[in-house]
Amino acid sequence: MNFTRECFMNLWYHNQKYDHNVFFDAAECWDLAVTEESNECGVELYRYHASTRDGRNAPPPRLKLELAFPEKDCQVRWIPAGTLAESHHYLPRWWNGAGCKSNLTYSAPVVSFFNTLGENRLTVALSDALHTSRLQTGAHHDDKISVIFHLFDGTEQAKRDFTFILRIDRRNCFYAKALADTARWFESFYPPLPVPSAAFESFYSTWYQYQKAVSAVELAKELPLLRETGFSGMILDDGWQCKQTDGGGLDMTTCGEWRPFPGKFPNLPGLIAQFQRSGMRFLLWIGTPYIGNNIPGLFERFHNMVLNP
Repeated sequence: MNFTRECFMNLWYHNQKYDHNVFFDAAECWDLAVTEESNECGVELYRYHASTRDGRNAPPPRLKLELAFPEKDCQVRWIPAGTLAESHHYLPRWWNGAGCKSNLTYSAPVVSFFNTLGENRLTVALSDALHTSRLQTGAHHDDKISVIFHLFDGTEQAKRDFTFILRIDRRNCFYAKALADTARWFESFYPPLPVPSAAFESFYSTWYQYQKAVSAVELAKELPLLRETGFSGMILDDGWQCKQTDGGGLDMTTCGEWRPFPGKFPNLPGLIAQFQRSGMRFLLWIGTPYIGNNIPGLFERFHNMVLNP
């Protein structure tokens, strides 16, 4: 099927029709083709391929995939990120405003609906986890589940074509299996990096005890206790590089320079050596994608090089 502006399809979901609409801008210079590639019972795959008509690079058009499924035996909604209510409660689609954002550094474009027994009723995922997309989903007023993906809402690099795949899993299985299969499907597009053997050992993370109020004095006290309880190492999490002791895990304004704050860690190499002499590993948390705007001179130096200032 080929479309220029809008697509509407009547498809079937548990012997009931569901709606599948595609809207996109810039119809005068882009064409969109949709093909079905289902290869597993209960799982449907739809490939979307868009290309410019003249073969030249152009900004990708804003695109919206809008699906509506019959509300059948669904009591719980799960998404990868958000508050407890947003991640687990079955809410209307307008509850979280602009929707759940996902991209390379945050969340993933997937949602799962299941019943109180944990049986999967609907799990929908988008293959493009790299670019920013927004997901609006939840109960709708006409006894349907609404699932809407918004793509290319912001500034994107010009290109002459792009492809992504929509995966719809409606198998009657435990919802965690549906999500695990979805994760393996994501790995076909984004192969996981090798995992070192140390990642399977027991490590103590400072975040869950101290958050950003961490210091060398406190960690030196923790060392004998960690050895007694059989930990293999320590993860010094966020807070070692900044003065602040609050702000939580979403505050990345002090990232980018990666120098120990003297008031908390006057001799970080000495502390690391102390742990290593005790036979324990020592890892430092670093938020590599982030450059904070509270580091004097750093943000100004790189302000023209950041992806999302």
